[in-house]
Amino acid sequence: MANSDQRKQRIMEHIKRSITIPQRGFSMNSDSKKQQIMDHIKMTRG
Repeated sequence: MANSDQRKQRIMEHIKRSITIPQRGFSMNSDSKKQQIMDHIKMTRG
């Protein structure tokens, strides 16, 4: 349990870090990135 929570926290920190990087088409990019990560979490948690 704690392991998956730690993994989630690490992923959220990574999202925040990647979102703070300014880039073109930034909102679309971060949205698709978030969606990919959510799909990944769903698959790994099963």
